[in-house]
Amino acid sequence: MTVDTQRPWLFFDVDGVASPIPPPGQRRQRDRTVPVGYRTWPYAMWDVYVHNDLAVWGRELDRGFEVIWTTDWQQNAPTGIGEPAGLPTWPYLSLSHENLRGMRSRVAHKAVAIMDLLERDPRPFGWIDDHLFHGGPKRVQEIELPKLLLRPNKYTGITREHVDALLGFAARVS
Repeated sequence: MTVDTQRPWLFFDVDGVASPIPPPGQRRQRDRTVPVGYRTWPYAMWDVYVHNDLAVWGRELDRGFEVIWTTDWQQNAPTGIGEPAGLPTWPYLSLSHENLRGMRSRVAHKAVAIMDLLERDPRPFGWIDDHLFHGGPKRVQEIELPKLLLRPNKYTGITREHVDALLGFAARVS
């Protein structure tokens, strides 16, 4: 397998990463408050808020990675979260939901799409998703490419520490 010398991939989720999930006590609209250090916008969907520094972090990540939205939001990610959050324009990875019933995890369909892309364009990669348990799906762990898989706390989403870990990884593999 020949590895591409371009920037590494970064597979980036929305819910629980770019946009934290409201804590259980705030699941109803009337109970919601935007946490300190986060922001929303007037036309945001039901519970969408982002860290105040997300736009800055996104630009930093964009310099080290070829970032691709890897989320069930798919084509809605760039305009529904990316643009209002001030993120660079990133493409999204098409995900198939046809066989979700037979999949054992909430990221299995993402893993299939990631593996398909890596087969066509193999490069080192990072993947940040709040559903990555035990290092991610086994078949992704077994890919013989440098990789960094991160699982943020879904109530806080991506943090400065995650950004630093990703940027350090990108510097090592570039």
